[in-house]
Amino acid sequence: MPPYQIISKKPIKSVADFKGMKMRASGLMGMTYARLGARVVTIPPEEIYMGLAQGVIDAATWGTAGETVELKLQEVAKYWITPAVSGNFITSVIVNMDAWKALPDDLKEIVQIAMSNHQEQLRGTFINENMSASPAMAKAGVKISHIPSDEWQNSRKLQMILCWSMPKARPIVLSS
Repeated sequence: MPPYQIISKKPIKSVADFKGMKMRASGLMGMTYARLGARVVTIPPEEIYMGLAQGVIDAATWGTAGETVELKLQEVAKYWITPAVSGNFITSVIVNMDAWKALPDDLKEIVQIAMSNHQEQLRGTFINENMSASPAMAKAGVKISHIPSDEWQNSRKLQMILCWSMPKARPIVLSS
């Protein structure tokens, strides 16, 4: 389960549906949605509810269904979009390349194993949060809208292109 999913006031059934949509997002996600045609709006989490209610935004990237229910976003937006374009960007580690190269191989392996284990723990947490929040989402009348996986794969490729184009940002992928 990806950490940043989308809740929207209107169905999104294709990446093309982002064109012209006012989308709450930031960072790499904001850059990605902008390239997909969305009008990216950056607002803090505590303003997402009012932003959706007042039409400042049409959709928002936010965490799991559990986190969405905590903010009561299901009261003002009735479409939960899956899968999320954020893909496997569950955890990130930024390491100075010279420091990484200086580490002995056994310590590099420890870091890689720890990151992989951490990501698996987070994935389990996200799945549990989504399952526990599903009744509240259903009670609020939230419908699930699916985007074809091939379209999301192209969006994930776009994210990597954007990530690698950032100055001095050359991530080492420690886990998938």
